[in-house]
Amino acid sequence: MNRAEILKELMNSQRVYGLVDTLDRVFGKNIHVSIGFSENALRTNVEDLALSVRSYNAIRRTGISTIGDLVDRLNQGDLKGIRNLGAKSYKEIQTKILVYGFERLSENEQTSFFYKLIDENSMI
Repeated sequence: MNRAEILKELMNSQRVYGLVDTLDRVFGKNIHVSIGFSENALRTNVEDLALSVRSYNAIRRTGISTIGDLVDRLNQGDLKGIRNLGAKSYKEIQTKILVYGFERLSENEQTSFFYKLIDENSMI
């Protein structure tokens, strides 16, 4: 399969199964994914992520109030040390941020996102 065919399959799978399930099925659980966020998205309150009460309360107790704060803490690796934030909550936060960011990408940006994954994971 060439890049365009792989892209088409990824986009179709994402529409049917969702982004997280598609990435898990195609790339596995240990994939590193990066999505750029607009300044507006980074200023958005973490409440917009619709986290579980446990996850939300744990991050709010540390002073995290915006998605930008949360992304910074994720990038620094600081989230794993937060009290009452276990592995499930950590995974939930990663997933919600990924989906939140992906859903705000234009169709062209989503295409670029998938092409980057294809290239970085040697799918051709």
